[in-house]
Amino acid sequence: AEATLFIGHDSGVTHLASFMNAPTIAVFGPSSAKRWAPLGGMVKILRGDVDCEPCFEIENANCDNPQCLSGVTIDMVLKAMKALNTI
Repeated sequence: AEATLFIGHDSGVTHLASFMNAPTIAVFGPSSAKRWAPLGGMVKILRGDVDCEPCFEIENANCDNPQCLSGVTIDMVLKAMKALNTI
């Protein structure tokens, strides 16, 4: 609850951070951010710019080159941090 910022992936710890109202940046890959995003007013969701989501829930195996993850850039993180007023 005292964190200035939490950056994490789609996980329980990320949900706990957002639940505690810590500014949270959640990086999503092949799972559905629409379905699984952490809740709260201080949450920003990041994922690479792809139109194949969510493959995790509809495919037998994840793709070999998940652009949804590798497409998340430092600039995207910095913009999210600025939007959350953490920098």
